[in-house]
Amino acid sequence: MPSANYTPWNRPFRASLGALPADLMQPITERYTAPAMPSDLMDKWDRTFEAPDPSKLLENPVVQARLALGRDAAEKSAMAQGTLYTGGFAKGLNEFGQQVATEEYDDIYNRARSEFLDAFGTFSGDRSRRQGVWNDQDRQGLNAFNTNTGLTLADRGQRAGIYGQQWDRDWTNYMGDYGVFKENQTIPFGMAT
Repeated sequence: MPSANYTPWNRPFRASLGALPADLMQPITERYTAPAMPSDLMDKWDRTFEAPDPSKLLENPVVQARLALGRDAAEKSAMAQGTLYTGGFAKGLNEFGQQVATEEYDDIYNRARSEFLDAFGTFSGDRSRRQGVWNDQDRQGLNAFNTNTGLTLADRGQRAGIYGQQWDRDWTNYMGDYGVFKENQTIPFGMAT
């Protein structure tokens, strides 16, 4: 075998697109940062319901007016009937006073309770509304981040696919050239591949 006619294969493989673009292998370093949550969204309802003090019932002008009007009407009626200074009149006046006190205290209590529940509803509703606004802002920010990250990854995937397909074509051509070279080197020596 004359070695002077043999030429070794010395052509290195080179992809036509060059090296794989470095950014295709870089991790995504951006991180999503949620908008700052208003600190007062975590505040607790710190009020407690306190029933109105029954001992202050007589200070209420409505109670005073009802008692005065009822007593005047009862006294005039009892005077007309001549029963003003009887035990029955005193008992009836006492029962009337208790009835007025009970009715008025119930009204005052219910009004205070309603005001307390309204205040709690306002507090809760406002907090829920503001929580919803923050949730919407967070969701929009996260969706935008995910969209941008998805676009970055899709772009990298597309470019990697293009690079890979071209690399495969380049490699196929390179191996084809090598095969032809190898055949050309072995045929003169009567050697089969």
